[in-house]
Amino acid sequence: MRKSQGYRETKMLLVQKLTAMDFMRNMFQGDVPVRDWFSGIFRHKEMKEVQTRFLNGEPISVFQLPGDSDTTFHAAFNAGTHDLISYVTMTATQGDMFAQEIGLHFCRFSMEKELGETVVKTIQKSQLGSAITYGLMLPYVPKHISFQRQYTVVFWDWEVLLCDNSSSSKGLPSIDADVYSVEYLGLLDVLRQV
Repeated sequence: MRKSQGYRETKMLLVQKLTAMDFMRNMFQGDVPVRDWFSGIFRHKEMKEVQTRFLNGEPISVFQLPGDSDTTFHAAFNAGTHDLISYVTMTATQGDMFAQEIGLHFCRFSMEKELGETVVKTIQKSQLGSAITYGLMLPYVPKHISFQRQYTVVFWDWEVLLCDNSSSSKGLPSIDADVYSVEYLGLLDVLRQV
């Protein structure tokens, strides 16, 4: 894409200003130690917070590791040390209590347990690479019905969890006939074919 001369001039002025500000900061503050910021996953305070959010139907920040199935999600929390991250695993069950609302698919989730206790795993921050998929679990809480641990997942790239058949996966939200009129659905079908 070609840019105008005015765009290039503005960009060069900004680069010069930022360079001058960096120079002045270094002159007055000297070498400032660089902090090792972790730009990875969101971590909840503790496991109890994740469990409470899961049981009460509140949004939960989740991630997937390379090799996880499409229905396996992890919620991280502080492990107590700087280099470790603890997490619990939640799994979607296909075909169990499936619901669709505004194009989003909701299915029942369960938290991984062993001998009645929630399974907690720990991983080093260095093992969390760029191959991780991030998402947000959103609850399905219809009026006048108690929460049944039904969630959907919206991924970082705005795709969603699709769990309407036996092979869950991620993809674009489906078109919901309850929301759109028949005429509008016909137009959407034409646009999808283009």
